[in-house]
Amino acid sequence: MTTSLQTIAAVLAADLRLRFRKTATLVTLLVVAAGVYLIIPDLRTGTTLIQIGGHRVIYNSAAVALGTGMFCSIILVMVGFYLISSSIRRDLLSRTGAIIAASPVTNTEYLRGKFFGNLLHLSAIILGC
Repeated sequence: MTTSLQTIAAVLAADLRLRFRKTATLVTLLVVAAGVYLIIPDLRTGTTLIQIGGHRVIYNSAAVALGTGMFCSIILVMVGFYLISSSIRRDLLSRTGAIIAASPVTNTEYLRGKFFGNLLHLSAIILGC
């Protein structure tokens, strides 16, 4: 069982290294951070982030956190699939797929490692929010 966990951890580590070395990950985090900054309107514009019964919500940390959380959840639902959908194709293009195929890795271990790698990648974007 520990050999299986070590194999999954190795696939996960390879996936995370491949993802976080790309500039696309940095660009994604910067776009999300800019989007979070841009969704909170200035008080002088007369627009509001949240309006309930015709009254605007006071901009305190809870209101900003709610707006940020809603923005990040909408972005991850819409864009998250496209961020992780090509992870196996990326292994083929970067030639790490051939290395993984030549090693003693079962399909289940490989898919579990890719799943947890994708989960950690999306978690990093959530932490960026």
